[in-house]
Amino acid sequence: MNENNGRELKDRDESLASRSEGNKMRTSKSSRTAIVAIVTIVAIAAVATFAWVLWPGKTGQPVPAPRSVSFGESPGQQMTTTSDQKLTLTAEQLQRAGLKIETVGEKPSSETVGQITTGVVQANTYKETPIMSLVGGIVRSVKPELGQSVQRGQTVAIVASNELADLQSRYLTAVAALDEHHRHHARTIKLVEIGAASREELEMANTKLRDAESEVANQRQKLLLLGLSSQRIALLKSSSQISSEVNVLAPSSGTLTSRSVNPGEVIEANKELMRVTDLSSIWVVGQVFEKDLATIRVGSGANITSDAYPGRVFRGRVSYVDPKINASTRTAQVRVELVNAGCRRKDNARCSQRRCAEHWQSANRFCCD
Repeated sequence: MNENNGRELKDRDESLASRSEGNKMRTSKSSRTAIVAIVTIVAIAAVATFAWVLWPGKTGQPVPAPRSVSFGESPGQQMTTTSDQKLTLTAEQLQRAGLKIETVGEKPSSETVGQITTGVVQANTYKETPIMSLVGGIVRSVKPELGQSVQRGQTVAIVASNELADLQSRYLTAVAALDEHHRHHARTIKLVEIGAASREELEMANTKLRDAESEVANQRQKLLLLGLSSQRIALLKSSSQISSEVNVLAPSSGTLTSRSVNPGEVIEANKELMRVTDLSSIWVVGQVFEKDLATIRVGSGANITSDAYPGRVFRGRVSYVDPKINASTRTAQVRVELVNAGCRRKDNARCSQRRCAEHWQSANRFCCD
């Protein structure tokens, strides 16, 4: 009996111990769950606070500038802001604020006033092209007048030349010889096939054919160099088609600035007949004293005024400063290049140059003389 009671007590104690451990485990799990929940809530609150602080709608808004400003009102008028955002300042307020009102425009800088020199307008020699006749002969006609515009490839003169006629005749002779050598070569090939001609004879026929082809190409190239077109050479089939007249074409577009030939004049080969100049840009060349050269460099801006266009100011850039100084005048040449809008400026016109500072001032880009 006593043994049975002891066993029952022991079993009861073990059951109570296991229940106590289970309760402790459940209590530990509940504590951990509560801690995780608290940390999560704190993190969400921190993120929400950070987002609210940085939200764009909560930041300050820029204050718009007044749409219009009025100055110089009567002294009794006070500064007001209307619904149209108009700011009004009295003369006393302007003076007290140290504001100065000037009309937007261009004017010389006080730093360089007085550095003025005269110059001569010249054509841009880099854009001048001579028109030359490659053959000697008699000038039959000259089409453009001095000062007129011409286009590249335009016929400006016609020259009659015996040299050109002789060259066409030699070309026809070379073409006829080439045809004969073609026929001879074809016959030699047939004779070799039947054994009536040797291989040596065929090689000689090949050599003569190649020489004839080279001669035709040489004569054709000479005609092209003298001004005949490929179409005209291709149509040249007989001596009745030989013409001694050659068209002189303009090598570039521009204005005819020089003409030294007239109809009926006898000219030699390689003689300059005219000169075409692209006047889209021109030069103004002036003399600058030695003491002022240190303030002038390539790329500096310049203002150009001319008596031919009073009240007009033309913009240019210094493109060249002569490194040599004239020993007698102590000056050096300075070349200013400017765009000739509408080709208004004329060669050899007298004008004045005003050296500009390297920078442009004011919001309206006016140059400082």
